[in-house]
Amino acid sequence: MKQYHSRPGNAKRPFIFHLLLLALILPPGALLARKSEKPTVLLISLDAFRFDYMEKAETPNLDRLRKEGLMAESLIPVYPSNTFPNHYSIATGLYPAHHGIIDNEMYDPVYDSYFDLSKKEELTNGRWWHGEPIWVTAVRQGQIAHTLFWPGTAAEINGYRPTVWHPYDHFMPYDQRVKIILGWMDLPRAERPNLMTLYLPEVNEVAHYAGADQPKTYAAVEKVDRTVGKIMDGLESRGLLKSTNIVVVSDHGMTDVSMKRIINLDDYFDTEDAEWIRYGAQLGIWASPKKVPKILRKLKKAHPHLHVFAKEDFPPRFHFNGHIRIPPIVGYPDPGWEVVTNKALATPMDHPLRGDHGYGAEDPMMHGIFLAYGPNIPPGTTVNSFINVEIYGLLCELLGLQPAPNDGTGWLVERIK
Repeated sequence: MKQYHSRPGNAKRPFIFHLLLLALILPPGALLARKSEKPTVLLISLDAFRFDYMEKAETPNLDRLRKEGLMAESLIPVYPSNTFPNHYSIATGLYPAHHGIIDNEMYDPVYDSYFDLSKKEELTNGRWWHGEPIWVTAVRQGQIAHTLFWPGTAAEINGYRPTVWHPYDHFMPYDQRVKIILGWMDLPRAERPNLMTLYLPEVNEVAHYAGADQPKTYAAVEKVDRTVGKIMDGLESRGLLKSTNIVVVSDHGMTDVSMKRIINLDDYFDTEDAEWIRYGAQLGIWASPKKVPKILRKLKKAHPHLHVFAKEDFPPRFHFNGHIRIPPIVGYPDPGWEVVTNKALATPMDHPLRGDHGYGAEDPMMHGIFLAYGPNIPPGTTVNSFINVEIYGLLCELLGLQPAPNDGTGWLVERIK
């Protein structure tokens, strides 16, 4: 954050002196305009939009943001590269082990309760969501935050909610989402939100079942690009595009998987000995303390493409240590391989998948996109790849907010100065 300090030599000059001086050097109406300026940030998430999809499909609207704003070579996800932990890391600037949303599905031994996408009563329960997300930072400091779907926005966190929020409606048409965003921008200036969020899941949905690099997936890429374009056109017709900071992110990328590359845990231990198993592109196992050493011993030598650890030994590069919700046994398959069980294979919703995510960030196919455009963004700028915990600090800078404690370094903020 910029720090402003008064100079002793100016302290004795009356305030009217500064007003008269500004009136002489600024164009007519500039003082009024500056006084009435209100920071506006629109944060858009394109779920599973991989870093290279703009090169593989027609994306004229995102291309415009890239040309007239700032783009990163890629956006590096936190581990695991799944929707909920990464959206909440973007919102808080914290690693999952610090904000508590360690996965899309998890168990808390203190609450003796499970969190997953089918349990709305838990998704909206503030006890799961630690840290301070950007919409809480904004509201707590007197700004207006309207959210149209973002993990955590339907929960009361630290006693706060967004000023306006919507319960998640997966089937809300994209044109309706555009209408809501533009409707917020049509509000009188005093009621217009400083912060807005928008979530578009199309690419993720299609790529899971079509594959990461298929025509249907590229068509989904083009659909979300058109949706962003409709918002930009709406802002431009209202004379608000150039005064709005637009930040486009994705939570992770996508890679191809195959039934030829599966690791079935039932081949290596009795999965009935486990109380809970997280499978797919990552592994997590809860079991009784007596059974953990035996399961761990068997799985460590199970498969050359599976890497298994006791939670305290998980590699530090993942920043995935120390939280009570991390299972006692954790691991990951090599990119493109999937951990399964007999039960998972018998569940049509789970398999066969043709595209997946969740792997570590060393797999570049897990990297997403980052674009920023607006009055506070240097145009035509490309920056190196960076991890998404840096985004919270940038949002605070654009909104003029004092950030809450976070894991960012300020690197991204320095790129726009």
